[in-house]
Amino acid sequence: PEDLTKAIELYNLALASNIKTYGESHPNVATTRNNLASALQARNQSRDLSKAIELYELSLETMRRVLSADHPNTKIIAGNLKRAKAKQHSRNKNKS
Repeated sequence: PEDLTKAIELYNLALASNIKTYGESHPNVATTRNNLASALQARNQSRDLSKAIELYELSLETMRRVLSADHPNTKIIAGNLKRAKAKQHSRNKNKS
């Protein structure tokens, strides 16, 4: 968990830097968001999972617009989003 906390901190710094350098609609920004989302998801906390899904959705939207829906990186992010939503659904189902 300590390593994940440090990774999340560094990804947040990288994201801020990439947005400043490239703007919101750049593949590097989308990739950094995806990586941050993966680290949040790996930490395995409910609030982190919700934030990860939000980041995956933003990343996917950018990649589809900038690269295309068929680009390999876009497909990777789509798969990450699908797995995160499935995990969230499973958690919500288990709470009931």
